Amino acid sequence: MNANNKNYSIRPLTEEERVFAEEHYSLFFYIMRNNLHLDPEEWYDILIIPYLDAVKKYHEYESARKYAFGTVLKNKLYTAFTNELKRRRAKKVIPDDKLASIDYMLEGDNPFAEYRVEDWWIDKKINVERQVILRELFQEFYNKCIYCDSDAWGDDHINDYLKCELDLLLKGYTRRQTNKETEKIFNNGYSVKDLDFDLKEFRKIFKEVFGI
Repeated sequence: MNANNKNYSIRPLTEEERVFAEEHYSLFFYIMRNNLHLDPEEWYDILIIPYLDAVKKYHEYESARKYAFGTVLKNKLYTAFTNELKRRRAKKVIPDDKLASIDYMLEGDNPFAEYRVEDWWIDKKINVERQVILRELFQEFYNKCIYCDSDAWGDDHINDYLKCELDLLLKGYTRRQTNKETEKIFNNGYSVKDLDFDLKEFRKIFKEVFGI
């Protein structure tokens, strides 16, 4: 099972998409300059992948083609832009040891089952601004892990299986315990190997959200 279910983001462009991307390349720069008011020299490397993802998404999802490509692209680039600003700001205020803590919890084998992850992870002694940013970023990470992308505007519905997996891991269940508990609920025949794939995706999303 693929966390976040965004298959288009990990596959190469098709030939049709490559031609489409070349034809709309100038629109990418136009939106950067005129809609987002960004310097392409600074933002090109950050936004080029979201641009290509927008191209793939536009071709993969019929629902996306209800809108003009420029509309879908503006939404995609704006989201990538605001996420990057959030990451830059967070890097200035998040203690490194807190990042290591939640990253450790996502290993799937840890002794913190008695704690809610946010309560344990977010130090109440840090200032309120840091606490707010940490909670916002944690929520962004959590949502990206459990939601399925199915339309032009982003995440559409919760994947209950992924949510169950992530909740158990963050509560401190081991990999095998997590797999055993999810099988009790869903009985879909998923193995620990399948869980390891999802866990890898969870960790990838974590690093993307927190910019590490």
